[in-house]
Amino acid sequence: MSKIKSLSEALDGIEDGATIGHSAQLEGCIVERGALVGMGATMLQRSRLGAASMLAAGGVLTEGSEVPAGHLAAGVPAKVKKPLGGSSDAWVASSARHYQERALRYRAGLKPITD
Repeated sequence: MSKIKSLSEALDGIEDGATIGHSAQLEGCIVERGALVGMGATMLQRSRLGAASMLAAGGVLTEGSEVPAGHLAAGVPAKVKKPLGGSSDAWVASSARHYQERALRYRAGLKPITD
């Protein structure tokens, strides 16, 4: 379960195709299209995770920090490490679709409980 705290509609947003990892905490931030927030990561007020970028698991994106589109940020506090490429770029690009497909398969297999 992740925690999202909204401060103002002007400051908050999770765009289409973004993936939010388990136990992530988001407060007054923006996660752009196709970005991935790793498990246990924290995004503080006015931070921005660029399109198709990734905040690594456990990373803390401090107030007002920005990660450019297509880059990896990691650490406490999170720093931009490098442009995404190779398998990490492919995972970020496919993660939302992967979880959407899993949800559909799970839902299709549900059966009613009768007492």
